[in-house]
This record gives sequence, structure tokens and C-alpha cells, in this order.
Amino acid sequence: MALDPELFDTYKLYKAGTASLVTWLATAARKTSLVEDVFPKPVSKGRLKGKERAAQKYKTETYQIRLADFTRMAEAVAARKTVFVPCKDP
Repeated sequence: MALDPELFDTYKLYKAGTASLVTWLATAARKTSLVEDVFPKPVSKGRLKGKERAAQKYKTETYQIRLADFTRMAEAVAARKTVFVPCKDP
């Protein structure tokens, strides 16, 4: 039994919006320098070789953020007076 295409499209939009919001919140919170403990420092494995080194050029940083840290990040962003909040018109 397949999922209704309209429901599936709505789910994809929801997931994309959530990812966009979380990315913005994490980026804005990181700029405040108030929640650096949420973003652990990367552990160096020494010099990468071959394909691993080539892949490293295009790799983006990803973090596992606890749900409880979202409140801290939002409060850190709210504490800054000059925060640009992007708005997308419906």
C-alpha cells in the first residue's frame, strides 16, 4: 500500500522546512558564541589519504543536537539584538 502522493509531498515539504529552520537556528546560535558546548570540536584522525582526503573538501559538518539544546540555542539567538530572521512569504 503506497502513501498518497499529496500526503507524501506535504511530508517532504515539512521535512525540508524543519531542516531549514534547524540549520538557521544552529548557525545563528553558533555566531553568538554562547552555546559552543552544543557543537563538539571535531576529532582529528591525522592526515587523511586518497579518497578520504578528496571527499573531505566537500564534506559539511553535521552534529547530533539534543532536543533540550534547541531551547538554549533559541534563547542565545533571542539575546542578540541584531539577528536577521529570514521570512518566506507563503
